[in-house]
Amino acid sequence: MRRVIFRGGLSLALLAGGFATGYAVSQQVHLKAALEALTSAETHLKAHSPDKGGHAAKALEAVGTAKKHIDAAMAEK
Repeated sequence: MRRVIFRGGLSLALLAGGFATGYAVSQQVHLKAALEALTSAETHLKAHSPDKGGHAAKALEAVGTAKKHIDAAMAEK
């Protein structure tokens, strides 16, 4: 009886661990996609001319800040 309970508990723990890992990986995919989109926006903002009253420069700064936050989020486990 103890073996059955232990095996059931172990199976449940492995299943939960696998689910958590799968969830973390799926979230990482979204972060990578966001980082790619921000990198694309950064490229377009750098190519933009004229600056339009400083708004393009502020947007470029905001993109840089967002990329730093995404990098930090991706570094967490």
